[in-house]
Amino acid sequence: FYDPAEAFEIDQHESVVKVREQQNEAITIKDCLNMFLNEEKLGEEELWYCPNCREMRPATKKLDLWKLPPVLVVHLKRFQQIRYHWVKFRKPVLFPLHSFDLSPYLPTSSLSASSNFSTPVYELYAVANHIGSLGGGHYTAYAKYEGEGSEEDE
Repeated sequence: FYDPAEAFEIDQHESVVKVREQQNEAITIKDCLNMFLNEEKLGEEELWYCPNCREMRPATKKLDLWKLPPVLVVHLKRFQQIRYHWVKFRKPVLFPLHSFDLSPYLPTSSLSASSNFSTPVYELYAVANHIGSLGGGHYTAYAKYEGEGSEEDE
């Protein structure tokens, strides 16, 4: 006879358990920046046309930060295509509330050059969250308020 309770009592291989645990482990915003700024080898479908030899060649892509704005907005890509479906990346991302220093990501020449602000250190003021899937959902937002009646005002 079929017992629905027993249907969910299956032995899982340790690799499956490990992958499921890793999917829920938090990463930091610095981990995300490091992944974004790493050199990436482009695939066979993304060959580069070399103007010298006039042939399609394998290539790499590398992004760097050179200059930062006084107000920084960070948008995290939370969806990825797996086969023919878009899947939401649900891993929590830890972001410091105070003193988010981006100077390690800038070349020394950028730090010494004159700019509109003294150091590339940021304070978190707001967060927008998307709850749902690619096809629909809701947005919620949290923002720091320092006006009359706020805790910092007392």
